[in-house]
Amino acid sequence: MTVHECAHLLAAFLIGLRPERMVFYPFGVNLKLKNRLLPSMADEFILYIAGPMANIVMALLAKLFLNRFSWQEDFYIKNLLLFAINILPVLPLDGGILVKRAMSYAWGEKSAVRCMRVISGLVIISGGVILWRENVLCRNFSLFFFFLFLLGNLFTAKEKYNVDLLRGLMFSKRKVKCAKARVVVM
Repeated sequence: MTVHECAHLLAAFLIGLRPERMVFYPFGVNLKLKNRLLPSMADEFILYIAGPMANIVMALLAKLFLNRFSWQEDFYIKNLLLFAINILPVLPLDGGILVKRAMSYAWGEKSAVRCMRVISGLVIISGGVILWRENVLCRNFSLFFFFLFLLGNLFTAKEKYNVDLLRGLMFSKRKVKCAKARVVVM
């Protein structure tokens, strides 16, 4: 997870974002940024894909040197699993954020959020049913609590502000003056 978040941090620096802090949660680490709005979808893609790609690189490096050390196969498998989990189209994972941003560019923020809640719910519940039937959730408490975390996030995650509206106001070439229009970011 450290390499994963460091890749996000490096990508943030490369596209001009300033990190504020790293927050450690029971099921991962989250990079908090001071400035969160990016002018292009390409920059957002770079930021969110950097972590999963770091896991693929680490897995490939472990595979190249496999059988030299006893821990390398375990390292390889864990990095592949981190990639696979993080690229799922489930919010708040990297894959879910990428899919939501692509949808919001095409259909708008509200439609993308609604659609991603449905997709996230379907993936989480179907994955939970499969893991329950295979008795994996009963034997692996970490996976069980991660499942609960994703399920809970489905119902508690709220959008703080309309990203498309803010992006339009900040990056438009012509500024429109309006005394009644204002954006509050909390």
